[in-house]
Amino acid sequence: MTVPGKVRVPGTFNVIGGPNAAGGGKGEIADGAVVDLGVLAPGEFRFLRFHADSLAGIDTPTFVHIFEDTTPPANGFSILLSRASREKVIERNLLELAGLLKRVAELDHNREATRHAERTTEAFRKPTEESFHEYLKINRTGISSITAAHLHLAKSPADIFGVTDAEKNLWKAAAEHNTDQALLALTELIERLDDQITSETRKAAKH
Repeated sequence: MTVPGKVRVPGTFNVIGGPNAAGGGKGEIADGAVVDLGVLAPGEFRFLRFHADSLAGIDTPTFVHIFEDTTPPANGFSILLSRASREKVIERNLLELAGLLKRVAELDHNREATRHAERTTEAFRKPTEESFHEYLKINRTGISSITAAHLHLAKSPADIFGVTDAEKNLWKAAAEHNTDQALLALTELIERLDDQITSETRKAAKH
């Protein structure tokens, strides 16, 4: 992992799934840190979670690069860290949630998810803190129902991506009218449920 210059990003990463997840697959985000995936069989895959505790020191958009440990590096990816207004984050999150709900609707043949995707698409066009909290209040029951139905259909032995925890955090923050925490929890819910679905579809494709 490379973090440029004097940039400090307080936060952590961890490997989700696989025998190495509970061991060396954890660490702090820092220049020179090593992400240990363990030994992967052909076609096997892992998910990585990066969590920044704060972007207080990020004054301009900053890339964190993660490269395969080969000479020269053959594969890799980058994470762009940037700060934005609450309104921009609300807009982005609702747009991504709408896309995720459409994905759930197609995969689960869930008409309720289709309806909520349409509602969410409309909501993101008027991004204010008050409209965001009103959206969460009105749609809480529907979103919870869609998430629960998908996890039930997935029949996963364990919620390894922590979808349930992210949703609990979302409704707790919404009840407290804490916009920043609600946005963080919604981001996590979107990413974790999306990863859950991706994991399911990849496993199905292998069979």
